[in-house]
Amino acid sequence: MDVTLGGSNLSTFGITVTHVSHGIAPRTFEKTLHIAGRDGLYDFGADIRERIHEIGCAFTSASTQTALQTLVRAFADHLVDVDGKPRDLDLVYGDESGKTYTARLYGELPVRRMVELGEFTLRLLSADPFAHSSTNTTADSITAAEQAVTVTNSGTVSTPVKITITNNGAGNVTGFTLTRRQEHT
Repeated sequence: MDVTLGGSNLSTFGITVTHVSHGIAPRTFEKTLHIAGRDGLYDFGADIRERIHEIGCAFTSASTQTALQTLVRAFADHLVDVDGKPRDLDLVYGDESGKTYTARLYGELPVRRMVELGEFTLRLLSADPFAHSSTNTTADSITAAEQAVTVTNSGTVSTPVKITITNNGAGNVTGFTLTRRQEHT
């Protein structure tokens, strides 16, 4: 499986992805209350929390232990900023190339070394647990009265929209409406 992190495919660092594990949905923070002496609990809903990505990796292109160490250092440098702190990186899975998560290194990153092979699990944290697509811009011209333009969000989460209306004609633009319709499938 292809995985791109910070604009570089992991294979660029001599890494082969062995498996990927990230849940169907992000973690939740349950808002419940248990009262002693009473069965069950009160359920006040839940909030979405972070998403944890676990990517099984192996350095497979090193021919010596020194070459392996060079690959490890290069990848470690990619994960941190100039101050040595984990940096936010765009994470793209090959099977969802139009979707991007923002993620950073999460926890420690031990490498199990066996001669020229190094195996590890890359754990990444997405504080914003949702995948985002690239910004799409749509331009439509309305040249007649009663003409409608429909904009559809094909994602699964409400998306902020910026609408700019420019009058290129001589007359005034009047009587336009914006309608938000929520659909569940």
